[in-house]
Amino acid sequence: MEEVSRKKDIQQWFNLTASGYIELHGDEQVQKIREILSILPRVRGLVVDIGCGPGFLAKHGCFDALIGVDLSVELLRIALSKARLHTGYVCADAEILPLRSSIASCAFAVTLLSVTPNPMRCIEEMLRVLRPGGLLVITCFRNDLPHVLQALLLRTHRVRVVDPGWGSEVILLCRRTLA
Repeated sequence: MEEVSRKKDIQQWFNLTASGYIELHGDEQVQKIREILSILPRVRGLVVDIGCGPGFLAKHGCFDALIGVDLSVELLRIALSKARLHTGYVCADAEILPLRSSIASCAFAVTLLSVTPNPMRCIEEMLRVLRPGGLLVITCFRNDLPHVLQALLLRTHRVRVVDPGWGSEVILLCRRTLA
């Protein structure tokens, strides 16, 4: 029950602050996304952006198709207003993704794990929606790195940590195992 209450608080906070989100966090988030995209190979197939916010990844990336998932209806409204062809959005909980298993070639979670009540459950869901061999891209705070790495290493063997020099965050790249 406490977790549900916390999720509602998170949802309410982002709904209330959505109009100022781009001004407050836009430059920082766009810088992260550009850095991430610069180290990735071209991603083919469906991309899922979990915790997509106002749609920065969809705006700055070049993908065959993208589904953005966010808990905030207001942030999704902003994302929809800028939506490109082959981009869709859904209001949903990152811990219970309303997507089929093994559907995505790549899943992104930029600055998501620090605001969700159960980050390990998010990781499980992200790996579930990835097809075998699919790429998972996560940013997390350095303080959370040991826990996130442990969760990933229990489920996959290939994890790469990239330090882009942002200060408190790092990028984690891993492939879903073939099983």
